[in-house]
Formats: sequence, structure tokens, C-alpha cells
Amino acid sequence: TMVQRAISFINIHGINPKNILIVTFSKLATEEVIERVSRVFGRETELPTIKTFHALAYSWVCRSWRCCGLGQRPSVLSSKVGEMALMKQVFERILDKKRLERCLRKL
Repeated sequence: TMVQRAISFINIHGINPKNILIVTFSKLATEEVIERVSRVFGRETELPTIKTFHALAYSWVCRSWRCCGLGQRPSVLSSKVGEMALMKQVFERILDKKRLERCLRKL
């Protein structure tokens, strides 16, 4: 398993845990991997980075966001309301009010 492989990299090959990345598909799997690795090394030890694909991608976006000087962290659109608010902001900047109203009615 990936947990056994990470443990092998650390214990046998002497790889520093901060140089290991374990990527999972779900939050539940991430929590399980953290628990299993913590049982082996203890909670006080530095663990490998363990994230979901989504969390990893978001961390990359945040890093790029800061490098570009864009201020606060980017928003995560987790609802239809959030998506609509963002679309409205974008459309308001590029469309006149009448066109905006027509576009929003079609959605």
C-alpha cells in the first residue's frame, strides 16, 4: 500500500518525510492514511504531506495566487449561489446591464 511504501522510504531509504507526498481521492482516505502513518511514527514526528487531489491542486493555486500578488486566497465555489455571484461579477465587468439580465434569465 502507499502507507507501507512511505514507511519504507522513510525507514529503509532514509527519505525525509517532508519530501514525500501522498495523494488520495477523498477526505476520508486522507484521514485514514494520516492515522495509519501516525500510528507508526507517532503524532509528534513530522509526517509526509498527505492530501486529496483537490486539496493539493488548491494549495498550488493559492501559492500561484500569492506569487501574482492577487491578495486574499481564491474563493472555492461550492454552491450554485457562489457560482452565480462570480458569473454576475464577471458579466457586470464585460456586459451592459440589459445583456446581463438576459444572460442571467437564461441560467
